[in-house]
Amino acid sequence: MELTDVNEVEGGGERAMKFTEADLYLMYTTQLGPACVTLGIGDYTYPNTDYNSTAELSLVAALGYPLTPTISMYSDIKEADGLYTSLGISQAVPGTLQVSDAVTVSAPVLSASIGYGNSLHNAFYYWHPEAAPGDMTFNATLPVSIGSSVYVTPAAHFSMLMDSDIKELFEEDTQFWGGASLTYYF
Repeated sequence: MELTDVNEVEGGGERAMKFTEADLYLMYTTQLGPACVTLGIGDYTYPNTDYNSTAELSLVAALGYPLTPTISMYSDIKEADGLYTSLGISQAVPGTLQVSDAVTVSAPVLSASIGYGNSLHNAFYYWHPEAAPGDMTFNATLPVSIGSSVYVTPAAHFSMLMDSDIKELFEEDTQFWGGASLTYYF
């Protein structure tokens, strides 16, 4: 949901207080030695905008070592046909808060990543048809479990563009946003 009009496009409709992106994911996670590997497909729709929906396949591998090194690959299969890869680290702050018998608030998880897009990805998302570093992103999440199957996770994110040629194409080269995810484990 856009809380302000900062992302409005000239000639477009008002976006403040309207949903402009909805994401739906289906993922499968398994343990392979020291790596936790997740395969997934995501579908992205953009209500209240002129953007077409898109979809992507993902492969994420996180190693069970300090700072949880992670490599992620996302391949757009509908609109951009591009590939985005990121390297990241994350660390959970120790501790939990038991709110009730069924509700537990875990300590925050802090993470950072740096991404790289191939020429197709960058042409579609940044209007820059060359492979280049994309962004550096910092995240903070606060997992809340309800029972043993449901998780609600509010999150805050800060991102900055890395490549100087891509930065020149945008009025703002940093962005702050928040969100929440709802996860159900079978």
